[in-house]
Order: sequence, then structure tokens, then C-alpha cells
Amino acid sequence: MNEQFFEYAPTIELLQSLVSGLLKQKGVLAKAIRLWVILRSLYGNEGDPLFLESTSYHDTKSGNTTNFSCGKWYKELQAKDNNLSNNSLNDWLFSGNLSLEERNWRKIFQQQYNLTDTELNQILPEKITDKNKDYFPFAVDERTLRNDFSHLLKN
Repeated sequence: MNEQFFEYAPTIELLQSLVSGLLKQKGVLAKAIRLWVILRSLYGNEGDPLFLESTSYHDTKSGNTTNFSCGKWYKELQAKDNNLSNNSLNDWLFSGNLSLEERNWRKIFQQQYNLTDTELNQILPEKITDKNKDYFPFAVDERTLRNDFSHLLKN
């Protein structure tokens, strides 16, 4: 049996397809990144640094989520990246093994959403503060994660 894996880079088009609302709106890009990370952790291949090997997560492929715990999932992901809640959108998009070319991605995003440099920098802040937590994908509570998993199951 030939399994398919979720190995897609977080392109603007892919991220937009994961959410309703525009990526430039407050919190929407962060949610799209969270959904992308969830998909990679559940359906990536074993070589994917985000892939979680726990068998309970594989049950979600068949829609069986009775043994699934968002809290447990988050702790396992956090074990792979202990700075998880402080990782910015920039960290997720342009760091690590993704090989996204930052300048090109930012340029396309700016053009697609008609943003100034200042507006784009507000959407992609480097450091977390109380005012910009909506731009840090995992600076969320377990309820938000449960809602994200529910959103993916419905779509």
C-alpha cells in the first residue's frame, strides 16, 4: 500500500486554503501555521522533524479521535521544540529545514494582500509581547488547539 504524506511547504496558497478569512487578518496566519504544523505532525513522513510517532495520533486518519488528547499532542511536540510557544511566524516560515526563501515569500505576501513594509512587519513580529500574541502560533490554550483539530476533521 502506497501511503501519502503531508510534506507540503507553508506556501501562501496552502496556508490560505487551510483557513477562512484572509491571512493578513489578526491571528489568521498564526492559525494557518498551527493547522499546517498539526498536519505535518500527524501525516508527515518519519523523516519530518515535526512528525510525531505516537500511534494514538494515527487513529485520527480514520476519524477515531476517542484516545486523542490535544494536551498530550502539544507536550510531545513541545518535547521536540521546547521553545514552541515563543516561536514566531518568522521562525516557522523561514527557519529550519523548510527552505522557504524569506524575501520572495514576503514580497508575494505583500503584493497579494496589498501591505506596506510596516504592516507586514506587524504581522511577522520577531519577539512575543502581550500585544502581539496573536502572531505566535502556539501562544494559545488547549481549547484553541481542540478547536483547530475539530476544524481539520470537518474539512
